[in-house]
Amino acid sequence: MWQNHDRLFHTTLPGKGGYLQMKKYTLTSKNQTMVLIIVLFVLLFLLFPASVLYFNYRSSVIEEMSEHATIVATFTAHLIEQNIEEYRKLSETPDFAVDSYDEDYYRRMNSLFAQLKAESGAEFIYTERLLDETTIEYILDAETPGSEKFSPLGTPDYLSEPERMVYEERKSYSSGLQDYEGWGKYISGYAPIIDQRDATLVGLVGVDYSLASLRGATQDMLYLIIISFILLLALISLVIYILISLRNESMKTDYLTKLSTKRFFDLKLKETVEASKASQKPFSLLMIDIDAFKKINDTYGHQFGDEVLQQVSKAIRNATTPMDTCSRIGGDEFSVILPNASLHTALDVAASIQGNLREKFLEDSSKTSITISIGVAQWNPKLSVYQLIEQADQALYRAKTNGKNQVTD
Repeated sequence: MWQNHDRLFHTTLPGKGGYLQMKKYTLTSKNQTMVLIIVLFVLLFLLFPASVLYFNYRSSVIEEMSEHATIVATFTAHLIEQNIEEYRKLSETPDFAVDSYDEDYYRRMNSLFAQLKAESGAEFIYTERLLDETTIEYILDAETPGSEKFSPLGTPDYLSEPERMVYEERKSYSSGLQDYEGWGKYISGYAPIIDQRDATLVGLVGVDYSLASLRGATQDMLYLIIISFILLLALISLVIYILISLRNESMKTDYLTKLSTKRFFDLKLKETVEASKASQKPFSLLMIDIDAFKKINDTYGHQFGDEVLQQVSKAIRNATTPMDTCSRIGGDEFSVILPNASLHTALDVAASIQGNLREKFLEDSSKTSITISIGVAQWNPKLSVYQLIEQADQALYRAKTNGKNQVTD
């Protein structure tokens, strides 16, 4: 014997239409894939302007650092030119290993360079002289003597292209972000050291800012772009999810009656059959049809016919519970899936639906009432989905042919 105890634990909650239906927006696997594809597309779409924004900002920072490096180099060159005689003597020393030079001046200037380096935030500040077309020698250096980065007086190095331009054009130059062989990537500024007495180009001042300095200068903007990018992507993804969820909801909800659509009914009926097979519990199906609906439409118009459909759907909702699936499956045809309901319970629900409509007369005619015919069928393990629908349809047909306004099983 089928038992019906489970339905006793489901009470009707008051609310518009008889009870409250809690909507939970879920996506099918197909729609989840669609959301993922759209999100990935949006990700790629947003990634391009975000990258452009960051690299444009980075380029402007490099340009600003290059300009700053050139300003520091020019200032240092002018500082040296104020006492050009002593610097020129040091720079023109033939061989620093054997020839004498003013060591006190060398130490004082290196100390001054170290101070300038600390104040400017530069990685390197130095001076050099040109030995030949490919080689330079370092003169002054802001590094601590004996340290790994220190270039002792007379240390040779190759002539870079930016340095060559300063020697050829005799004016300040900034290199932007340059990859120096053996040193790495630096943003450099150069300024010529000129003896104004005879216009001799004595050498040049170099100021280098490291890649780490560039990263430090652009880090805050990078974090801001990343956070903004993530928030914008999350917001767009949420909007897409909601829009697709609402679209799915509209596809399974009849816009006029607010009941489920036939598509949702078909899916739910198959799910209910599978659940009942697993639980060995009964369920029943009601097929409902409005009596003489065509006549109502022809007599009172389609707008009033819509009001009738809404009134019938309200009567159905008021007689069922949130666990039941109430659907509009055709023009004036409705269905109700009653999980855990025996045939006896289903007949009671059908009678309740009819009772909700009884004594409700059409507003335009006190002589015309709304009646419905209902066919009832109970599922058993031998019935397929289609056979169950056929049984309920046959019961509805008998109710119609036996005079309408009846409940038949």
